Order: sequence, then C-alpha cells, then structure tokens
Amino acid sequence: IPRAVTHTLGEALLLPIIPFGVMGCFPLALGARLRIPFLTMAIGTFLLFRREAYERIGGHEAVRSEIAEDVVLARRVRKHGGNVLLLDGSEHLDVHFYRGFWETWHGLAKSAFAALEYRLLPTLLMLLFYGFLFLWPVLLLVWGIFQGRMGEPALRLALFQVFMNSGLWYAVAVRFRLPRATAFLYPLTVMLVILVMLDSIRMRFFSGIGWKERVYQFRGGSLFHGRAALGGGGPSGRRPQPLPHHRARRARVRTHSAPPRAPKPAAAPSPARIGPSPMPTGAP
Repeated sequence: IPRAVTHTLGEALLLPIIPFGVMGCFPLALGARLRIPFLTMAIGTFLLFRREAYERIGGHEAVRSEIAEDVVLARRVRKHGGNVLLLDGSEHLDVHFYRGFWETWHGLAKSAFAALEYRLLPTLLMLLFYGFLFLWPVLLLVWGIFQGRMGEPALRLALFQVFMNSGLWYAVAVRFRLPRATAFLYPLTVMLVILVMLDSIRMRFFSGIGWKERVYQFRGGSLFHGRAALGGGGPSGRRPQPLPHHRARRARVRTHSAPPRAPKPAAAPSPARIGPSPMPTGAP
C-alpha cells in the first residue's frame, strides 16, 4: 500500500479510505487463513509476481475485461493456490492517485463496486454496518449536545465510541503518513465513501461506468465501452464497442539483479570502428 499524496482537502477526505478500508475494515487475515479469494485485496499501483504464478493465472490478458483488474489478479492468484501478501509500502512509494475532489470521486466510484465483485447484498450490508459503527455515535452525540442530555449513559457511550474511532483513524494516518488532521474528520470521510459506493452501484446498473472519456456498460455478462459525450458523463449515442482483445505484455520479475548492459566504446580515430561489446549472458 503506497502513501497517498494529497494536494486538496477533497483528496485528503476521500483517499484515506484506501489504507483504512483495506487494512482496517476488510478481513484480510480471515481470507488468508481460510484461503477465500473474495477476501483478498490488492492496490494496482505496485504489484510484484513470481513469473510462474503470473503465467499460471493468465496474466493481464485474463483480466482485460475487468474494471478492478488489480483485485481480480490477486484473487486469481489465491484461487490457483498461490499466496497473496498486502504490505505497507508507505515508506518507499508515494502515489498521487487523482487530482481534485471530483476526479478522486470518479476514480474511486469506477472501481469500488467492482472490487466487491458487484455483489449487491453484501455491499449494502457492509455500508449499513460501517455507517452504524462510525456515523451513528456521531449523530447520537450531536443530538445529545443540542438536547442537553449528555449525562445519559447512552450518550457517554457514544462519546467514548467517537474518541475510539478518532484514535483508530489517527493511527492509520500516522502509519501511512496521511494528513493527521483529517483523522478527526473521519465522519465526513465515511459519509462521502458511502455516497461514492452508492454512486458506483448506480453506474453499474443504470448509467454505465464512466472513466477517461469512455463509458463501460454490461451487456449479457460482458463489458463494453463507448465514447462519452462531451460535457456529460453518459454515452454519446455511439454504439458501445467490446473491449479490445489485445495481448498484454507480460512483466518479468527477477529475484536477482540483471547484469548491466555493456557500454558502447567510443569510435576509434581510424576509419574502422569498434563494434559494441557482446551482450552479457542473461541480459534483458
């Protein structure tokens, strides 16, 4: 998981859900112990594979029709008997995912429901659970303050829950080098993320998934895309085209450093030139 670089308040409010949602809300340990592919997550900015594992799952060619291809790749690894490790890379990798609030919103919305495999009931239950866990104590506390009833045990418990939630978000902010002040704005983050997920569900079933001047739509279980209309998010009337069946170039990950290329020597003063030295064995 990289450190999410943020330049605006909107980015700082939305992007903490990436480390917090993956590490704090998703039961990765249970998925690893029971080897459940659905309980597997990945962040596509930095993925490392063993070559044999990558080829065994079919590489990126096998997920060319997926929106959340990074998550699907990780689940295919586990499904085929491999191991998946999600590590903290915030000390080594900085990523500016999106620019501004609306690009962050659309970037998360395009893949949020896809990362949950478009399972409607589990997604709605998850939203209800985390809304109750993080938002209900805040609403109860605000109601108690306005009513002047802070002495009641239920409101004291809500206050304790708000402090606990703030501490949890603050710990995630420190661990992943996020703006620490946003940890105390976690109710806004949770509310926005719930709306993003609902928007993701809406796009999946109604308007299509819009991203980078294209709109992806599901027809007969297959994903199609067409050009988006200028100035709007919907299709332009052009008939959607199936995703291209291009062959992805397969990445090669080595466990050792490849030998360097031999440098080309300078030309001799005589008419004859010295050719480049032979390539070392095993060089890329």
